[in-house]
Amino acid sequence: MNLPILDPQVLHQCTDGDLALAQEIYVQFLETSSEDAAHIRVGLQSNDLRAVFEAAHRLKGSSRTVGALAIGACAERLEESAHADDLVRAKQYLPALIEAHTDLRAELTRLIQTQGSTGS
Repeated sequence: MNLPILDPQVLHQCTDGDLALAQEIYVQFLETSSEDAAHIRVGLQSNDLRAVFEAAHRLKGSSRTVGALAIGACAERLEESAHADDLVRAKQYLPALIEAHTDLRAELTRLIQTQGSTGS
C-alpha cells in the first residue's frame, strides 16, 4: 500500500480553509504523534502489546483526522498486530512508522513555509 504522506485537503475541509488553524493543528499533531510513536516503541521493547495497541489506536485516529494517511496506515497495522498478540509482526511495522513520521515532518515543514511565503 503506497499512500501519500499527507492529504492537505482533509484538514482544509475541517478548518474551512483557515490556514493558521491548520498549521496550529499540524504542529500539535506532530507533538502528539511523536509521543504516541514513543509509546509504541517502548511498548514493543517491553513486550507490552496493550500499550502498543492503545498508542497505535490513538495515532491511527489522529492521523486520519489531519490527513496523515501513511502514518494512519502504519498505525492501523500496528494496532491489528497488537490486537492479534503478534509481537514479531508489530515490530516489523515500526521502521515504516518512523519513516512515515520523518517524511511527514519534512512535508509539513515545507507546506508551512510555502503557505507562509505566499501569504495564503
